[in-house]
Amino acid sequence: HLLLIGTLIPLSFVTAILRGGLQGTQKFKELGLGLIVESFVKVSVAISLVWFGWALYGAIWGVIIGALVIIPLSSKQLRLKNVSRKEAHLQAPFKKGVITLVLMLGVVGFYSIDLLIARLIFSEEIAGNYALAALLGKIILWGAMPIGRAYLPLAVMSSQVKRKKLLIKAGLFSSFLVITLLTIYFFFSEQLILLFSGKDLPLAAKLLFKTGIAMSILTFLNLYFLYLLANIKEEISFNQKKIKVVICAIGIGLVSEVVLLSTAHSIESFTTRLIIASCALGIYVWSGQQLAK
Repeated sequence: HLLLIGTLIPLSFVTAILRGGLQGTQKFKELGLGLIVESFVKVSVAISLVWFGWALYGAIWGVIIGALVIIPLSSKQLRLKNVSRKEAHLQAPFKKGVITLVLMLGVVGFYSIDLLIARLIFSEEIAGNYALAALLGKIILWGAMPIGRAYLPLAVMSSQVKRKKLLIKAGLFSSFLVITLLTIYFFFSEQLILLFSGKDLPLAAKLLFKTGIAMSILTFLNLYFLYLLANIKEEISFNQKKIKVVICAIGIGLVSEVVLLSTAHSIESFTTRLIIASCALGIYVWSGQQLAK
């Protein structure tokens, strides 16, 4: 499980770079098409493989194959022919795309490092149970990411008033997804674990709801990061105070997560500390934004 899940980390980096490029070059139609294709492939492959008895491996392979399909498609969409950077006026969009990439990589690191730490400090059996619960919990974050990706380009091209309305709509869509999945995790955790693993794993079922809560917090934080990016003016750089504050907050949040998780004495407290670390990241970012005003 951990080997397959680890494969997702470099794929997440590559897909994030390509999507940042599409956003930076303002190819929003191509970006939307890629998200639709990727989501369709992930869901259809995962359901098919789980149906044929691959259990959790089927779900993981569905995510991996979806990412592998979108990489060549996005690479082809990103090609620019006979257009200079100056002529296309791409300097500001490219800068915003790079900074978006940095922030999104921070989010990816935050929700990926828990698996590595769990494997280092717990037995293989306990870490495997946690990996299963964490993977299912991350479905909340992965499922809501297309909402944020659709929100950002629309928000950038909108006025401040309309930008807030778009944020509310994106938040409502994300809330519906979060509440629906958390409800399923709370009432049907044992059935979900049995479906994806083919085994009765009480520990994984016990951890599922908590991992879902942690990923729900990150879902709304991810949307908030995109809102902050949308409010930054065209002349964007890493020297801007707000950008520095957000990047520093993510860095402090990552360090706090490592410290909290590494000192956990049980897998139950490990999962609780993941929720605390997610909340702490939100507090760091919000506090930093207040100081930056």
